[in-house]
Amino acid sequence: MADPRARHERRCRLHREASPAAARHPRRSGAAPARLIAAAPATFLRQDWPRLLVMDKRRRLFAASLIVAVTAEAANAAPAILGNWVAEDGTRIAVKPCGPAVCATIASGAFRGANVATVSGALPEWKGRVRDPRKDQSYDGSLRLNGRKLELRGCLARVFCRTVQTWSRP
Repeated sequence: MADPRARHERRCRLHREASPAAARHPRRSGAAPARLIAAAPATFLRQDWPRLLVMDKRRRLFAASLIVAVTAEAANAAPAILGNWVAEDGTRIAVKPCGPAVCATIASGAFRGANVATVSGALPEWKGRVRDPRKDQSYDGSLRLNGRKLELRGCLARVFCRTVQTWSRP
């Protein structure tokens, strides 16, 4: 094994030969010339690992901040089902947030103000309780977004499910 001082002198000589204009110390010269890296790659990596770690930390910090920004934006985005809808029979339905869930309320017609659905979830299907105001009964059900249509599905005993109504944007 060579003397550490001799290795240091060799690295300095290689560095001066590779870049005569930058006759400074190889550890303080910024990017190392290709010839220096080729001559002693293990030494080069040992010398520059703190600089590489700092760069890696910056990249990780940038990636983490980007992820936080994207997820915060997604969390603040309103669900696509919110707003006004029209049922097949012309009844208007207002879908609004109610606490952590989303509620669908009849906005016009004989059952105005009646809650039709209380669901939670995310695209494309929100699951919860669906209510039939005519029979005054509640069922397990869901609202499913299908393009510009919103399908209201009801399930009896969680086995027999069918689309009860299809709503569209006014």
